[in-house]
Amino acid sequence: MYYKSLTFRVYDHNGNEKPLSLVDFGCKCLSEVTTYLTTNSTEQARMEMENLKQRCLAFLKHLVEEVQNCLPADKQVFQGLRPLTPSKILSQTERSQFAQLPFQYLRQSSTDEIEAQLRSNALSQLQ
Repeated sequence: MYYKSLTFRVYDHNGNEKPLSLVDFGCKCLSEVTTYLTTNSTEQARMEMENLKQRCLAFLKHLVEEVQNCLPADKQVFQGLRPLTPSKILSQTERSQFAQLPFQYLRQSSTDEIEAQLRSNALSQLQ
């Protein structure tokens, strides 16, 4: 969630970098920039703020990269656990197939054999 929020501050939905004027630096930053520019309305002050925005953008892009480097392995683990929610496990009609479960490295027999065992266990529970 944090990664998506951070990414959409800098990049659009297609993954392209937003123009500097559309980057979300946060309301506190924008309010401080606006206050500074209203008290110092010189061209030099405007250039300083543009420079500050460029440096903040570079920081945000670097932060997105760092967060992305930390997430993928953990993100995949949690997404792989979705078929193990209680509603899926306890449901008679919406059970996940074995191929969707995150335990592929544990299997010792073919997926078809395991699916057959799961179906037979589900049928025996109904009787």
